[in-house]
Amino acid sequence: MRSHVREKQIQRKKNVELFIFFSLGALVALYEEAEKPNNAAEFVRRFMGASGPDSAEIESLKNELLAANEKFEELQRENEALKEKLQKYEAGQ
Repeated sequence: MRSHVREKQIQRKKNVELFIFFSLGALVALYEEAEKPNNAAEFVRRFMGASGPDSAEIESLKNELLAANEKFEELQRENEALKEKLQKYEAGQ
């Protein structure tokens, strides 16, 4: 039982050491960068090998989603209005 706990402690310590090593490497690279980036967190994330969209892409996708949701709501309102007209038309015949 004790050896299992000790192994977990050792692994946790190794993980912390790796995190510190990579974090310092990223910060040194940021410091040595000739042209400082506008977003330091984005630079560090990219330096550490994270993939995926950057902040500008995320913002663009958010705006696109907002526009799509607005259009969807507009179409829903139009659909409801047309349903009401159809019901009135069918009731009149």
